[in-house]
Amino acid sequence: MRVRRILDDVRRRGDRAVLDYTAKWDKAKLKSLLVTKQEFTRAERSVPVEERRVLEQVAERFRRFYEAQKMRSVPVVDKTGFYSERVAPIDRVGLYVPGGRAPLVSTMLMLGIPAQVAGVPERYAATPPQRDGSILPHMLVAAKLSDVTAVYKMGGAQAIGAFAFGTKTVRRVDKIFGPGNTYVTTAKSLVFGLVGIDTLAGPSELVVIADDSADAELVAEDLLAQAEHGEDSQAILLTTSRRIECEVKEIVSTETHLKKQIHVFLARSLKTCVEAAADQAPEHLSLAVQEPEKLLPDIGPAGAIFLGSTAVAHGDYVAGPNHTLPTAGAARFSSALSIEAFYRRSSIVNVRDPDGELSRLGAVMAEIEGLSHHSRSLRLRARGK
Repeated sequence: MRVRRILDDVRRRGDRAVLDYTAKWDKAKLKSLLVTKQEFTRAERSVPVEERRVLEQVAERFRRFYEAQKMRSVPVVDKTGFYSERVAPIDRVGLYVPGGRAPLVSTMLMLGIPAQVAGVPERYAATPPQRDGSILPHMLVAAKLSDVTAVYKMGGAQAIGAFAFGTKTVRRVDKIFGPGNTYVTTAKSLVFGLVGIDTLAGPSELVVIADDSADAELVAEDLLAQAEHGEDSQAILLTTSRRIECEVKEIVSTETHLKKQIHVFLARSLKTCVEAAADQAPEHLSLAVQEPEKLLPDIGPAGAIFLGSTAVAHGDYVAGPNHTLPTAGAARFSSALSIEAFYRRSSIVNVRDPDGELSRLGAVMAEIEGLSHHSRSLRLRARGK
C-alpha cells in the first residue's frame, strides 16, 4: 500500500522524507518545513486591511461559541464519598489544514480556535505549500489569530506521518485533527492508536429537502456549492415540488463540470423526503421548506442541519459550530467536532465507606463475575466495619 510505504519512509528518514514528498507532489523545493517569523510578518503586511478584519470577526465569533462549550467537571458528593472527573486539555495536537486547489483558511480557524480555547498547550498546524514554497498569506493570518504554536509546510500522508512519529523539525503530537483527501484519511486510519484522531472524513455530502415555498436559485446554489468541494462530493435534492425540480435542474445544467454530482428526486410527500434523508444520515441537511422548525422534530441523523434560507456556506465560514462533520452515514453515531475533542478526562474516586456496605456490594459483583481477588480486595476493606 502506497500510504503505508510513505508512513514507513517518514518514520525512517524524518524531515528528509517529508521534504522529498513535498518536492514530488507539491512541486515545492523547501530547505525547511517550518514557517518563519519573517514569513508571518510578510503575510500580515500583504493581507488587505478589510480582509484581515473579516478574519478577525470570524475568529471572534468562533471564540465566543467555543467559550460557551468549555468543559467543566461536576463533582458528586454523598455519604459514600467524592466522585468527579479531572478535565484537562490534551498536551499536544496536530491540526491538518488542506491546501491545494482550495486552501481552507476557514479550517485553520475551525481547528485552531477550539484548541486554543480548550487550553491545549502546544498546537501545531500543517498545510501544503504553494509551488514557490510559500503559504497563502490569509492562512498564516488565520494561524496567527488562532495563536498556533507553529505552522509546518507539509501536506498529504507525509504530514500525518510526521505528526504521528515526530521528526527533527516536527513535534510528535498526541492527537491529529482535520480533513483531507484519500491519502490523508488513509494515513490517519493507519496511525490511529499510536496517536488519536478526530474522525475519518469521507467525501463531502449534502441533502436538501425542499417544498414549493423554496427559492430554486438558492437551492441550486447550495447544491452547486457542495459539488464544488471536489469531484467525489455529492449533492442531493429531495423535493415535493415539480416547479422546484424543473427550475433547479435547469440552473445546474449550465454547470457542466459540476452537474454530474447533483441528483434531483421528486417525492410524494415531505414524510418521504424525511425518511430518505434519515437513511442517508448526511453530513449536511438543508430544510428549505415553509416551516422548517415544525419539520425539525421528525428529522433523523445529520451532521449539521440548516433551516429555511440559511446557506450551507454559513456553516462553512461564519455561523460558529464546526464544519468538521461526520460523513458517509457516520452521523448515525457521531457528531460535529466540538471543543470536547481537545480534552481528556480522568475519573477521580474517593470512597468513604464507614459501614462497609459499598465494599460488600462490590464484592458480590466481583463474585458474580468469578474474580476472587477483586472480591477479596473489597471484603478486606469492609472487614471490621
